[in-house]
Amino acid sequence: MPAHLTNVKPQIMIDGQVVATGDAVKMGTKQSFQMKFSYPSYVGLPDDIINNEVTAGASYVVTLNTGKIDSEQLNEKLTALKETEQNLENENYDDLQSEALTGDTLHTIGLSYFAQLDMFNKLLAQKNKVKSTRITSASITAIDLNVSYMFGQPRTASSGGLSIDIDRDLHVSMGTEADEDKDKVKAYNMVSGMISSYLEGSIFEQTFGGEAVSTMHILNHANQQGIPVYTINQDNVDSVLPQLEYDSAKKQEFRNLINNGKEITVPERDVTINGWNGTGYIVLNPDDGTGEYIISGGLSGGCTATPIVDFLIFTVIILAIIYLAPIILPIIA
Repeated sequence: MPAHLTNVKPQIMIDGQVVATGDAVKMGTKQSFQMKFSYPSYVGLPDDIINNEVTAGASYVVTLNTGKIDSEQLNEKLTALKETEQNLENENYDDLQSEALTGDTLHTIGLSYFAQLDMFNKLLAQKNKVKSTRITSASITAIDLNVSYMFGQPRTASSGGLSIDIDRDLHVSMGTEADEDKDKVKAYNMVSGMISSYLEGSIFEQTFGGEAVSTMHILNHANQQGIPVYTINQDNVDSVLPQLEYDSAKKQEFRNLINNGKEITVPERDVTINGWNGTGYIVLNPDDGTGEYIISGGLSGGCTATPIVDFLIFTVIILAIIYLAPIILPIIA
């Protein structure tokens, strides 16, 4: 699409209802989206503010996990997603609903991710004799937009892939009363983080098939492709960093993190996964085993390995534009 000729309006929707609309902007423009988490019961505890850069014309869904994912709600979403797929296969275009094509699909992915992660964490906590309590967490699932720019201005836009960005994955973990072993809590945090990262790619594979990308997927493919994977800390940073095939800015980023006491696990160079090319790395706190699992593009999450055209969802969106134009066109300025 000629992005420089198309204006779109940002909208916030809750349960299918538009609750806020912004001014029209050029498709492909980068904008800021901020979420603030407050703790009214704890006086003096600062708000947690999360900033994200979003692209005008892409679709984003925030999924909250306040402690437990409602299984009935998730089953309803999964059933609706299956019905959408069946309607597409049977060419029942009149039965397709615009909200099911975007918001519901992305919300289902977010809910499924947190439901599976919490299930694995529960089993892991029991095995490690650890108590773990989920604190309000959030993910952003998206249908991305690939935009080309000229002199900083958007020129053309095309369909991107699906992505999930885990902005906030918080839980309080401690040993049982009989066993306050910090090593068990650290082990729990490390394994939980690896499972979390793997699910960030696996959730797309489960839903749409194909191959997806996450930090753990990248590290696994690096091993399969014979690319060395390094764990870098303050003891070996000077010897290992020169061996990495990244630009000076990325190497400096790694050095800054290590100077702040973190450990980095990263492949020697970029990894290719079914057409996707980039890197992923773990930023680990060696004291408690918590960490961030980052992939190229700055996501603390995962994405599909190929453009969205290889997946069912893009076909559904194209059909929505054709058959549900009266519903979709009002959001275009």
